[in-house]
Amino acid sequence: KNASRYACNLSRKELVIFNNGTIDDADLNDFCFHSAYSLELLHSGYGFDMDNYINAYDSLNGLHLGWALGAMLYEINTLPWKYVNGHHDTFLGSEDSQRAMLFFVLAIMAAIVCFVVSLCRMNNRHGYDPI
Repeated sequence: KNASRYACNLSRKELVIFNNGTIDDADLNDFCFHSAYSLELLHSGYGFDMDNYINAYDSLNGLHLGWALGAMLYEINTLPWKYVNGHHDTFLGSEDSQRAMLFFVLAIMAAIVCFVVSLCRMNNRHGYDPI
């Protein structure tokens, strides 16, 4: 809380000096917001006490620490998933509905081709080139 209050009380000039080139100058405008947001997210959102000590690392033992959600998705995909009966159809539904959708799309495409061909024939009926 003290660090967030300190960051938000800095003037622009003091913030540039405090930053010492760590982040882009354009991002300094949001420095106070990010500080206050992080404080509220950790305390009110995740329930950390105000006296908890948190370390932020970019890498650990030479390994880059990536985005938490990306790591979570990777781990989820390694789990031995099994489908519950009746819940394994594709997003288009069953095989019958896929066939119906394919027929519908082909019928629309055929109608478009017929329309374009009829337009071309109407333009070529006169048998002469316009001047």
